[in-house]
Order: sequence, then C-alpha cells, then structure tokens
Amino acid sequence: MSLTDLTPLDNQNMTSAGIDVSHKIVTVAINREGRIGKPREFKNTPQGHRALIRALRKAQVSRVCLEATGLYHLDLALDDAGLDLMVINPKAAKRFAQAIQTRTKTDAVDAAVLAEFAQRMPFQPCNARMPWS
Repeated sequence: MSLTDLTPLDNQNMTSAGIDVSHKIVTVAINREGRIGKPREFKNTPQGHRALIRALRKAQVSRVCLEATGLYHLDLALDDAGLDLMVINPKAAKRFAQAIQTRTKTDAVDAAVLAEFAQRMPFQPCNARMPWS
C-alpha cells in the first residue's frame, strides 16, 4: 500500500509534519495521530537543515508538507533525505487555513496548518527541485 492509497481514516494514524520556511528560520510542527505537538524552530542553514532532518526522522514522520516559498524552500532538500515531500501552492494553504477556521497568522500556526494539510489531504509527492503546478 502506498501513501497515495490511504483513506482519510488511515491518515489519522500517520505522523506528518508541516514546515514554514522563512529567510532565517524554519518552523516545524509535527502532527502525530491527529495531535499537533509544540512547534520547533531551526536555523535556515545547512546545519539547521541537518538538525531538522534528524528531528523528523526521530519522530518517524511519514510525510512532510511545505509551501512553495520562492527560493527559500529549495535549499531544504528533504526529498534528498528520503522523506516524502509535498510542496503546495501558498493560496491552497491559505484557503485550507480558512476552511479549518484558523485566523491567526504566525510561523508556528502556519506550520501546524501545513501539518494538518498533510494529514487530511490527498498526498501529491513533489521533488522540491522540480517545478510544480
């Protein structure tokens, strides 16, 4: 069974992560069985990326969701780390946040919304180095 074959009920048992990427900081929220943990911040540097990947592996994250953020998200290389990655259009993330009635806009909230998106929505794998539609 692949991740794309999962039904919404099956998704509730997986661990997903949402990552909000900015110029200097990468904020990650991990959704474990429908519960969002405390968001963590990492520097947006190669050393910070390695620490982020270690944290995602330790948490046994099944899929990762982040927004397309110009050039900032391209350096993460999560696909190179063997993590299932979904890069979504920022407008889709905004509309999803509105649909689940999220009104606050912070990096931590954005990361949590992306983790929830990864949990609830059909998985569309993306190579972060390739263009998306």
